[in-house]
Amino acid sequence: MAFPYQATVQYKCLLVGIIEVDHPIGGLTESIQRDVVSKCIELVAYEAKLLETNNHFSNDIKDKYIGKKNVPDIKKIDVDMNITNNSFTITRVNPGPNEKPGVSHNNWIDISIAFNGDGIIDNYFAYIAKKKGQRRCFVFYCDSGQPSQMMKAIREIYHNFRENKQHIVNNMFKQPTAPPVPPRKRNFPKEANPLLSTLETYPWYHGHKTREEAIVFLKNPGDFLLRYNNDSYVLSVVCTDGKMENFKFEKGGEKYKVNGKEYNSLIHLVQDFMLTKEEIHEEKGTGARLLNAVRRHSSSPVV
Repeated sequence: MAFPYQATVQYKCLLVGIIEVDHPIGGLTESIQRDVVSKCIELVAYEAKLLETNNHFSNDIKDKYIGKKNVPDIKKIDVDMNITNNSFTITRVNPGPNEKPGVSHNNWIDISIAFNGDGIIDNYFAYIAKKKGQRRCFVFYCDSGQPSQMMKAIREIYHNFRENKQHIVNNMFKQPTAPPVPPRKRNFPKEANPLLSTLETYPWYHGHKTREEAIVFLKNPGDFLLRYNNDSYVLSVVCTDGKMENFKFEKGGEKYKVNGKEYNSLIHLVQDFMLTKEEIHEEKGTGARLLNAVRRHSSSPVV
């Protein structure tokens, strides 16, 4: 049986009484925890005259864990036990004129353990809760078979509580992560035919230069620049063999074709080959790659 978060399970039973417990319970083995709860049930039920004897469970448990001086506070009131993913709430079924309906409220974080009895106390159910430094065991008498049903419901709800609590803790201490880096886009200018005024904003465009003037700037394989000469744009590149290769493009052409690709502008063309480092006219084996853009001197006019 699964309970959604904040679901409520309600049982009607008799709150027999309450007894204080001195020893911390959380660090004990489950076997000792069960013995402590069983002894609490026996002590409370005997004091309420529901059991004829209180020696079914060792008195050493009382002396060592419950406390020699602690005695049961007998209630014997009919209550509704409301169990949610957050808490145990005990309310009177028929409160009197001067009685408050609420008997006890404990959050799950306050609950140390809960057990149903067995053997002579199989109709009993109890839990130990800690509040303001005080541990108290609440003992209930229930209809036959009801305590085991209550424990099944409690285990299910407590499991949900722990999962939700862990989720909150994980989020509290979760390390912030950087947002994903978007893929790099090739945002090239969209001019159809780059004019001189557009190209001159790029440092690799040297304006009017002859072949002989370009050689002075280009020294190592991969060095390149774009220049203008004899009504054509010329891409001058130093190839892998150290020789300079010149690729001419007619001024005012609608498309610029290289390696079977078409570009709307020389800016698109140059930046694409700079990015991909692809060999220009690879089928001819030129070994020309745009690896290092040679900048024009800042004092040199672009004409």
